[in-house]
Amino acid sequence: MKGAYNKNVNRSVGGYEEVFQMLWKMKGLPFSQICGWRVFHNKLSTRDKVHSLGILIVNLMCVLCNSCTESVCYLLLMCKTTCILWDMCDNWFEVQSVH
Repeated sequence: MKGAYNKNVNRSVGGYEEVFQMLWKMKGLPFSQICGWRVFHNKLSTRDKVHSLGILIVNLMCVLCNSCTESVCYLLLMCKTTCILWDMCDNWFEVQSVH
């Protein structure tokens, strides 16, 4: 994993080198780090991504709210259900964040 990360950082990834370095140094579950890496590289298997690969998807709508096409950006930042979850996390950690 570290070798793949280093190889990727050596290629220019649009100024995200510091973000990736912090991501891999964070203490947490490896799954969380990998998920973060996949988000930054638009590698999550969202419905729009799977459809763009030529795989037949009957419904492209968000699996959580069924309101808009499911994409990484929509799923993590704009979905009504996700926003409620982010607000719950903010309250739990007693922080105020901007989504």
